[in-house]
Amino acid sequence: MWRVMNPPRVAVRTQKEEQVSNRTSYRTRSLCYRIGQDFENGPAKLLLEQQESKDDRMERARTLRGIFMDAAEIATFLWTQRPYLVCCDLEVIKSRNISFNIASSIMEAHPLSKVDYDDPSHNNRVISVVTRPALLAFSEDDHKASGKNARVLAKAIVWLGD
Repeated sequence: MWRVMNPPRVAVRTQKEEQVSNRTSYRTRSLCYRIGQDFENGPAKLLLEQQESKDDRMERARTLRGIFMDAAEIATFLWTQRPYLVCCDLEVIKSRNISFNIASSIMEAHPLSKVDYDDPSHNNRVISVVTRPALLAFSEDDHKASGKNARVLAKAIVWLGD
């Protein structure tokens, strides 16, 4: 639902997408304003009450609303991304004949594997267990790519064999 209410940010939007985006933006601003007021009038009011001028209170309220709006914009941006996710577990690693590499951007050795990252002799060691799989994100158009355009959301943690 969130993606329907927030069309992706592209160069050209249809008029309907623009209307939906504007309406959602207005509602988000209204909600952030209300949350800011609720925060200021709630228990935080005891902490915020000081000998301050009306201008200082207004500036603080504006800053607080700005923080909430920034958080809402970041959340909206993240939720409206349409990535294709790939989970690289042991099965995927073995099917692609991937071996350990200390310079890998998608995996790191489990601490119990005692890998010295300055020692290249650990390269090409066999991966025996994946304790945490890697999570890779591709754009919708890129998901069939070889992995060069992947964004690593989480590195795999691997145990190495001898």
